[in-house]
Amino acid sequence: MQVPEERYNILMSRYDEFVEGMGNPDIAPVKVFDALSQKQNEELLLIREISAYLQKKKDDDIAKQNQTETEETAEKEETKEGSEEETKEGSEEETKEESEKQKSQ
Repeated sequence: MQVPEERYNILMSRYDEFVEGMGNPDIAPVKVFDALSQKQNEELLLIREISAYLQKKKDDDIAKQNQTETEETAEKEETKEGSEEETKEGSEEETKEESEKQKSQ
């Protein structure tokens, strides 16, 4: 990125002042770059607010997804347990019927 010569000279003079003041605690800190404008500060604040909102929404969506997966897993386990019980009951009935047939013969 090209920097105009005038801007470069301003930045270099500020940088030189900054380097000179590094070891001397009596000299006030030098700001190398210009402060942000009011508009830029407002935009930065808006970006931070939107980022925070989106992060919260993402966390909520992940929590909902985890809850849904947990509920689905629980339902599958209940369905599996119910079908196993039905299979056991059906097997017991078949066994009783077979033994009754054998007794009657």
